[in-house]
Amino acid sequence: MIRKIFGVLNNQYLDDEGHLKVFKAACRLGEHICTDIIVHHQNRQELLLKFWSTVGIANPELIKPEIQTNLLKMIISIFQEKIFFLSEKHLVHAILLRTALDAQMYKTTIKNYVHLLLDGFSYEKQQDDSVIIKLKHDLKTYENLRRIYDSQIIHRLINAAPAELNGRSTAAAAETEI
Repeated sequence: MIRKIFGVLNNQYLDDEGHLKVFKAACRLGEHICTDIIVHHQNRQELLLKFWSTVGIANPELIKPEIQTNLLKMIISIFQEKIFFLSEKHLVHAILLRTALDAQMYKTTIKNYVHLLLDGFSYEKQQDDSVIIKLKHDLKTYENLRRIYDSQIIHRLINAAPAELNGRSTAAAAETEI
């Protein structure tokens, strides 16, 4: 397969623009092949742990889908009870109290869940110049809040991938110079 790609790249009948298109297609194909090799030859649990640690949720107990669902539903119920929070820190504390989890062990993970949902919060200034956090009106259902949550996970993973690739390409460039 690789010989065929290089054969097409070196074809004298392709103009410069054609070379560029073929080269880009070959690069994309190479990326897909590498991704498939990594996914198929890596331990599934190890891959999931890397995925969640990139997102910022490193505690394996809180990664389970049913726990994520319960946490999101709990956040909705907290805001439906008209409880107002002055900061994300107070919201994290309220969640920890409701779940009866060990605060020291799970605080960072719950904080990362809350940070994933920051786009779903609105901040209102009060008469005494304090600011309270509310859940946006259109996100008071589980499905809508889950949509924001999932989109933030994807956004973080997409942003983390180029940084990881840049780190590898710099190391590869250093090796070729030696």
